[in-house]
This record gives sequence, structure tokens and C-alpha cells, in this order.
Amino acid sequence: MDKPSRLFVVLSLITILGCGHENANTNTQDQQSRPNILFILADQWRAQATGYNGDPNLVGKTHNLDRMAAQGVIFRNAISVTPVCTPYRAALMTGQYPTTTGMIFNDLHLPESAVTMAELYQDAGYHTGYIGKWHLDGMGRFAYTPPERRQGFEYWKALECSHQYNDMIYYEGTNDQPQKREGYSPYEETEDAIAYIKQQAATDEPFLMVLAWGTPHFPHDSAPEELKKEFPKNVGLVLQAYMRRTYKDLENLMDLHTEEAPLNYRLCKGIYVEPKEIAYKKYEEVNEHFIEDIEFCFKNGVYPGIATHDKPVVEGAYRLIEKYNVPKDKYEFQMLYGVTPALRQSILEDGHRMRVYVPYGKKWFGYSTRRLKENPKMASMIMKAIFVKG
Repeated sequence: MDKPSRLFVVLSLITILGCGHENANTNTQDQQSRPNILFILADQWRAQATGYNGDPNLVGKTHNLDRMAAQGVIFRNAISVTPVCTPYRAALMTGQYPTTTGMIFNDLHLPESAVTMAELYQDAGYHTGYIGKWHLDGMGRFAYTPPERRQGFEYWKALECSHQYNDMIYYEGTNDQPQKREGYSPYEETEDAIAYIKQQAATDEPFLMVLAWGTPHFPHDSAPEELKKEFPKNVGLVLQAYMRRTYKDLENLMDLHTEEAPLNYRLCKGIYVEPKEIAYKKYEEVNEHFIEDIEFCFKNGVYPGIATHDKPVVEGAYRLIEKYNVPKDKYEFQMLYGVTPALRQSILEDGHRMRVYVPYGKKWFGYSTRRLKENPKMASMIMKAIFVKG
């Protein structure tokens, strides 16, 4: 089995979360009748991005997933009340709303008093294991999570949070010193899960294993070369100007840029709370690097979607457009509907392309409130747009 295929091993339905904790020991099933459970959690993988759902980029390429879809159960309507990393993981582990657990945004600590799926399975006689991204301890993204804060998971090869897929550290067992993965972390994590399954298969003890990849969460340029070369014409990336690595990412991706399949990016500031070691914090500093990223695109024939409501960034882009004599079909500006309408109108009147982002459909309100939770600063921008002209 080749490495990309090994990423798609099996995905099982977890049913024990519906049981009450006090009843977990009442299971009288024979040991042999209890199924092993492997739950694979991917970060920011959309349901439609699968061959069996008709994604034209993947039809005929995900044979294992397609076979599982044909033989198994597909949830056509699945809802996460807060589809952000820590809140969702807490809901998955406990079966409770984030407002109940208090896990309403990223980097919070799930209390040891919480009743989790691992504890329920342990009580039912299962061995439990966790591999990959945890993001439920809240004590630092690169910090060691001791056994008493692992919410019932015994086998452990995990890290709180990192998206450095080719430079990934993790902690194993009770060793509080970080270990380093040698290659692309999702591949190695999958190999670890396979080894764990084989090891457990030699025992009479059923298991619950959670394999939690950090991918396909950004950065996408860290993907193996064979994957980047397979999809150059079909993918436009979002790059965040406040990340210290972004300019280097732009440089590293240029080997995929051709006249036949030119790269295109959506350049935005970035909304997630990241540590100062990996992200710029000052307003002027972020804008300065935003403009540097735009200039890189113009100099190298890359199509940028300039997603900003900040006049200094727009003015900086104007200067670069004039400096490099960039045709108006080689870039666009992007804004949220209802935010800085006067600036948006002035950009249109100057003859530039503008893409306006409008939530629509029956679930527009829920989607919009989720975005506000992700980026509370957006609320002040919207209020300003409502009450202040321009």
C-alpha cells in the first residue's frame, strides 16, 4: 500500500458516547463481540473533498475511502455546533456542547472532571490509544501532557498542537522529553496507528484508537512533492500575512508555478491567535509584510486575491500595481459584504476587480456567528460599517 493510501485506513462509528458513565460497567457482551474502534480525525477536511462525493480532483484517486463508502454508512447531514479545533474536540470526547464544558475557543484546558469517550471505553474493558494532535490540554502548544491529563487514553504518541508537518515533535508514553518525527508527520502517525493495531490484534483486549492528523490544515506547501505535483491546477491557497513563514512559503511554492498552471493565492491578514514566535503581532508590522507578499506575487506572475479592509494595504497594493504595470485581470481585491463599503466602492470606481464575500443559504446566520467566534474583531468592523459611513 503506498503512503497516501495508508492515510485512509478505516473510519468507524462511535456509539458508546450515548451510554451514561454510571452504566458503563453493565456491558455483558462477550469479549469477542465487542468491535475494535478506530476514529480518524482530520483537521479542516471538508466532506465534499472526497472521490465518492464527486470531487472532480479526487474521483478515482481515493480507492480505500470509496470502498468504505460503498460498504459502510455515510452521514449526509452532520453538524458540529462549533467547528473550531478545541471546542469540537471537547464535544467529540465528551458528547457535550462547548457551552456545557466551557471549551468555547482554542487553547483551553478540558477539566479532568469531564467524562470522556476514552474513560467510557476503559470502563467497558477496552485499551485506549491516541496519536497525533490533541489540543485539549491548554497548557502550551508544545508542552508535555502528563498521563493524568490525557482524559483516559493509555497509549500516547501525541502533541498538544503544531502544524509543522515536516518538523513535528511529539511525546511518547511517560517520557516528558519531546521526540521528533523524521518525515511527513501524517504518514508517520498513520504507520504508528497501524503498528498499534497489529500489536492489539495479538491480544484478546479490544481497543479504541484515535488517530488525529493535523492535516489538511494550513500550511499546504509542506505536503509531499508527489501530492503537490498531482493537484497544481486545481487548488488556490490561502496565505496569512501575519505568519512569519508566509514569504518563505511563497518562495518554496514557486517550483509549481507554470504559465499553463499559474499559482493563485488569497492573501489575508490571518485571524487565529498564534504565539509571537510564529506570528507578527503589531498592526503596522503585519501590514508591512502583507504588502511584501503582494509584491512577491506581482513580481513572479502569481495571481493574488488581496483580502483586506485596511486602507494602508489597499494603497500599498495600488503603488505596486503601478510600479509593475500589473494588468487588471491578474489580481483582485476581496472584502466581506457590509464592511468598509465606501472603500470597496472607491476600489471599483478605480477600475479594479472586486470579489465580495456573502454568506448565503438557509444556514447563513449560524455560519456568520461561527466566524465571529473565530474572530471577535470582525464584530467591531461590522458595527462600524453599520453606524459609520465608509
